Amino acid sequence: MLEQNLFSIAFLSQIVLASIYIPSKIVRRMSFVFETYPPTTHPLLYPKPFDDYVAKQRRYRMANQIIAGIGFLVLAGSMFVPRGRELMNGMAFLFFLIQVLPLVWIEATVRKELKLMRSLNPRTTRTAELNPRKLFDVLTPALFWTTVFVYVAFWVFIAWFRQFDYPWFGGFINNFIITGLNVFFASILLWFMYGKKLNPHQSTDDRMLITRRLATVMCLVSIAVTLYAVITIYLSAEDARAFQPFARSVYFQVVILLSVQTYRVDLLDFDVYRGEAQATLRNGETP
Repeated sequence: MLEQNLFSIAFLSQIVLASIYIPSKIVRRMSFVFETYPPTTHPLLYPKPFDDYVAKQRRYRMANQIIAGIGFLVLAGSMFVPRGRELMNGMAFLFFLIQVLPLVWIEATVRKELKLMRSLNPRTTRTAELNPRKLFDVLTPALFWTTVFVYVAFWVFIAWFRQFDYPWFGGFINNFIITGLNVFFASILLWFMYGKKLNPHQSTDDRMLITRRLATVMCLVSIAVTLYAVITIYLSAEDARAFQPFARSVYFQVVILLSVQTYRVDLLDFDVYRGEAQATLRNGETP
């Protein structure tokens, strides 16, 4: 009964955090941009009619409100049925997948906007950009080596745990999954460091800022995923699997909370989107 109550609290927190609190912050950041950098003064920021952006903000807010409502209904309905571990695990996982859909939609929308910006970019000459060429330009050594330590420690933990011969234990498959995730993160970071700039108006400082933030978030997520794997294995070994749904819901909340840290806009330079910047670019000068 305790594990079910803990899961109910965690699932309620998952609804509030990922479908109410975080979306409200993102909507407020959108409103801040709309009000502080309107199309009258920053036309390069809006390659489409301004009403399209207001409509997208409204759809994003409405989608999260609907998802939150679904979450409350699912939580209330689950109180009247037997809630085994598999059901609670499924609730946390499936609802997490639904909760991230609006964020995925935002990312896809932003990429389309950037492609449109590039097609409308009047720049006629290429300008040199000092891309970060070293890992520690975008990531602090302390965080990098902490991530490496956690990763290596996980290999040691799995090698040590194999001696107990649990029939359910996946062994080094766990390491390959974590390794695959880290390789995926590393490829994204390398692309941000050396790849083609998507935003034609983005300043070098802003690109550095975003790349640093992304690198930090990916390291923290890597650590969180690894620790969650250890917790899951430990609960299984201690015959405490009933608490896994609670741990899973908390883990999903940590991942979402870390992931949205890349949406901060307060430190970005929006002067590159001003109307006069367009005239400067037409002359082939560096903004």
